[in-house]
Amino acid sequence: MELRNGQAESGWDQMLHLKTEIAEALKEWRQAEMYFQYALGQDQVDYAIHAMITAEKRYEMLIHKAKKIKGEWPKWEESAE
Repeated sequence: MELRNGQAESGWDQMLHLKTEIAEALKEWRQAEMYFQYALGQDQVDYAIHAMITAEKRYEMLIHKAKKIKGEWPKWEESAE
């Protein structure tokens, strides 16, 4: 288990923390895709592509990490975006 403030994180806390990270990663991925849609010029397009790839990889890494955690996960709620 990971340490947080010098103490071991409980399984539930670890799940909640990871759930938050996954939601943030998905939001970053969507924002990168939106930026790509409005990118002007080669530099902005290149940056947007890099941002999308990075955000996607982070999201995939977190999903992979979550799949390794055993137990019942907290309920996922869709955000109103």
